[in-house]
Amino acid sequence: MKRMLIIGVLLMLTISGIGVSGEGRNYSTVSPNDYGVYLYFDSLLKDFNSILEGIISKSNNTVNATFLFYSQINITKDEIPLYSSYNISSKVYELIPYFDSLGRCSLNLAVGQRTFLDGLSNKEYPNSRKGLFSMKIGLRECRSSVNALSNVVLSAENTTIKFETKEIVENLNKIENMIGTYQRILDKYFKPKEFVLFVSDSSPTVYTNVTFYGYTSGLENVSIVVNNTAYPAEVVNGNFYFTYSFKKIGTYEVYAIGKRGNNIEISNKIVLNVSKMPTKLLISQKNLLEVIVEGHLIDKLGRGIGGKEIIIHSANDTLIVTTNHDGSFMVSFGQLLKEKNITISFLGNEIYQGCNVTVTLKPSKVPIDILLTAEKQKVRVGKKVLIKGIINGTAERIPLIVYIDNKPYTTISAQQNFSIVLHLEEGKHEIYAKFPGNEKFAGSVSNIVTIDVVSINYLARFLIIVVSVLLAFGAYRLISASKGEGELPTDVQKAFKAIEEEKTEEMDILRAYRVVYNLLRRLYVLPKSTTPRELLNRLRKEPFFGDMEKLTLLHEKYLYARKKLSIREITLAFKLASRVIISSLVREEL
Repeated sequence: MKRMLIIGVLLMLTISGIGVSGEGRNYSTVSPNDYGVYLYFDSLLKDFNSILEGIISKSNNTVNATFLFYSQINITKDEIPLYSSYNISSKVYELIPYFDSLGRCSLNLAVGQRTFLDGLSNKEYPNSRKGLFSMKIGLRECRSSVNALSNVVLSAENTTIKFETKEIVENLNKIENMIGTYQRILDKYFKPKEFVLFVSDSSPTVYTNVTFYGYTSGLENVSIVVNNTAYPAEVVNGNFYFTYSFKKIGTYEVYAIGKRGNNIEISNKIVLNVSKMPTKLLISQKNLLEVIVEGHLIDKLGRGIGGKEIIIHSANDTLIVTTNHDGSFMVSFGQLLKEKNITISFLGNEIYQGCNVTVTLKPSKVPIDILLTAEKQKVRVGKKVLIKGIINGTAERIPLIVYIDNKPYTTISAQQNFSIVLHLEEGKHEIYAKFPGNEKFAGSVSNIVTIDVVSINYLARFLIIVVSVLLAFGAYRLISASKGEGELPTDVQKAFKAIEEEKTEEMDILRAYRVVYNLLRRLYVLPKSTTPRELLNRLRKEPFFGDMEKLTLLHEKYLYARKKLSIREITLAFKLASRVIISSLVREEL
């Protein structure tokens, strides 16, 4: 369940950022950006940073949290290749080795700290020394991986994004200071006088990094000798380090040498047995009319192994295919009428261990396509949203799960042409339908339809009506005027000026009232200090007084009583305002 959750989240995030029109597009034709990948791996970075904070606070739960973190990375590393057909961003494959490194180095830090503290508490100082070296090795690897991740550039819609690592670097600096403190504490109780060499992995495999380390004990020009070949070690604050990767299997003798004055001193000797790199076959199958097997051959670090022969054996025949550069391969078995067992094998070579897996192929299934379309891409709040759909591939009735914003909304029974009526809240929503599949038909996911639900702009409607009325009235007055100067009448110009002053303001009933207030104040030549009630008293003998009185009451209820108006009251207010403007302009003509 945990494995599917990790990959399910990654898949959902990878494709959820795709912008789709009301007509919709098919998953297989879109080009995903890296934003979903960024979100998933950024969450892993946050988990990594939490581990660092646990180390800083010496939390007892940090070791367990680190094992869970590394387990999550390993699951992701193993499962990602199976989903390449879903158009996952190639950046995933670039990021996996860095996060695999974060899993290892966080283990070195957490386990090393626990070993150091336990050794100090029990006065087992050699164990404390080993734990401290483990922390130092882990810190070096963590810094290298975090630095690499900070330089990774990912694509988002119309922009690029990078991982934010500032807080992580600050925590690594705190851990470095902590390691320095641990070193000073250990030096008070135990400081080795002997020149001793340690190794991070006593049973390494080929192509994996192994770190040799120890105290210089005052020696200079420290080197690590691997099968009689000397390599200079890096010396930092009295400690030496050397990282090496073995290219061939076999037995290796390793020791350190250093110079004290004119004398050469030699450390203890370590014998390492380097073994073949473990491998794994990751297999998935597509059960359509044509059954297709897709696979990846990977090493224990999650890296694809290209150019290797894969043997596929069944009761009837044997096939041999060669992996692509990324370790992938694909085989078609045509249409199957019943189950078929196959064994997929990699025999291995002088570098890689062999591996095999047995797979039961399911019978062929009929593919189904689901296409959704929307009548409108943008609708107003409260309006029904009609989604129409077409099912290609069967005339039978099948269950469809309708998703809104990646959450199940309802399940319907659909047949060929169908429709869905939705009631959506304000905002942008993504809708798609999923058929889970059955014994006869393959599962299928429709295209995504995006619907933008917007609020009703009452003020904008009101201003449009008013402007239309003014234009019509102005045209009438121009035609009927005797002067024929081609200019709008003064009262119409005043109305336009009142609207122009308010049209860019915030949308609410106060603006609508102010349009009416400014227009009437100008038409009746009243001072700016005129209050709404004084204006109302001035209009008592006008035919539109009743409408103005109701509008004023609604205005006072909203402004002074601080009461929220209902949709019905807001609509009424704009209607009243429109009638007052029209009546005030045409009263003389009527």
